[in-house]
Amino acid sequence: MVDRIKKFCVGCKRQIVVSAGAAVVPVALSVPAFASSTPGTGDITTGLESVAITTDMLKPVVEGVASNLAVIIPIGIAIFAILLGVTLIPKVIKKFLS
Repeated sequence: MVDRIKKFCVGCKRQIVVSAGAAVVPVALSVPAFASSTPGTGDITTGLESVAITTDMLKPVVEGVASNLAVIIPIGIAIFAILLGVTLIPKVIKKFLS
């Protein structure tokens, strides 16, 4: 009986730690949302009216993403093929040998 209680308590400790961690993360991530560039005002929209994003501003970002994808996709396909081959080849060999 005592062993069951100890095991239950150990399981509860894990759940409490995980729940506390899951509760702390959103709170910690929301803290910068309350920060203000002007002390004492509390209005985070101050100065945002003059910000205008144009397509010229986004061109370098889009070009960078496109060039990185051109490099990453062939490498990713090769790695996927290697991993797939490593898992399938032994299975095929075992099937033919047995």
